[in-house]
Amino acid sequence: MDYSKWDHIGVSSDSDDDSEESGDERESSPAGGRRQPPAAVGAPSDATAAARPSPPAAAQASASAVLSRVTRVERLAEEVLAERRQMVELDARRQHTREAMASLRRTRTMVEKDQERLEGEIAALHRSVQQKTSELCEIDPSISGGSDVHRSFSSLHGLSLDQVAEVLPETTR
Repeated sequence: MDYSKWDHIGVSSDSDDDSEESGDERESSPAGGRRQPPAAVGAPSDATAAARPSPPAAAQASASAVLSRVTRVERLAEEVLAERRQMVELDARRQHTREAMASLRRTRTMVEKDQERLEGEIAALHRSVQQKTSELCEIDPSISGGSDVHRSFSSLHGLSLDQVAEVLPETTR
């Protein structure tokens, strides 16, 4: 016997059996042709309880399996939605990080160019100072004590140990 029709049966206050009653049966009802108020929701009336046998264990197991499956589907769907929200949040953070890295690269490039420009300006100023110092020494030799300071510094070379010994007094040796 096929009991699958019981899987979707809901309990209602009106039963289908009551609507098929004939007029004669209503007159013999205890309320004088009026319907009895429905029983508490979820509790079948005496007439419907006798008319509907309880579903067999196989149908209950099938209903339990369907409920378990629906519960699992809902749980997995909620997890998928939560993980997708997390993916969107992480993607937004990744985009901000990319933008920050690009900004840092631009800043680094600007700083490196500025550094190169400053080094070039310093080198140009250094050459200018050397040239002007030489000109000053040529114009007024008294500034350098009669020597060309620029040429003196540019022609410096190291001393040997013997030359150092000659220059130092005996007491410091």
